[in-house]
Amino acid sequence: MKFSFATLLAVLLLAANVCFGKDQIDYSYVDVLYLDTELEPADGDGFAVRGSYGFNENVHFLGEITFTDISAFGIDTDFNTWRLGAGFHGGFSERADFIAEVTYESAEVDAGFSSVDDSGFGVRLGARGLVTEKFEVNGYIRHVDIDDIDTMFGAGVLYHFNDVGALLFEYETGDDLTNIYIGGRISFSPGF
Repeated sequence: MKFSFATLLAVLLLAANVCFGKDQIDYSYVDVLYLDTELEPADGDGFAVRGSYGFNENVHFLGEITFTDISAFGIDTDFNTWRLGAGFHGGFSERADFIAEVTYESAEVDAGFSSVDDSGFGVRLGARGLVTEKFEVNGYIRHVDIDDIDTMFGAGVLYHFNDVGALLFEYETGDDLTNIYIGGRISFSPGF
């Protein structure tokens, strides 16, 4: 399903501006996630670990690693990725931020008898907003310059059950790749 990024961004900003919520979005966290992947024509599952560290009020560093077992035509394959980068975040309002990130990314497909890997750069533009004190929403467009993986759209929701822990759901889709992330987040304060 394709959707308009501009429409998603407008809904996120409107929701974050009209609702009361906590006044700060966290950029220092670690996520541990179950990952359901569809890589045409294969599908599979695995896990991901990703994190971010808020370096100052507007800059954060990020990283992610995924390990996925996929199966196509009766052949089991490992599909593993990682990315490292830095991002800028600035406020639309007290409860909504614009995000721009640049990453170096790598992907490897290993079928046991054959292995292929590639790397390249990625760019992600998006928004995060606190709808209430407990609920956060996000949306983004991400372009990755690796083989057949190119432009992807994503959206997610987090439920913060306290200042440190949250549950999250995120959906990301492109031409040949769809990811569903479900898991938890632990936030920590970098001292800002």
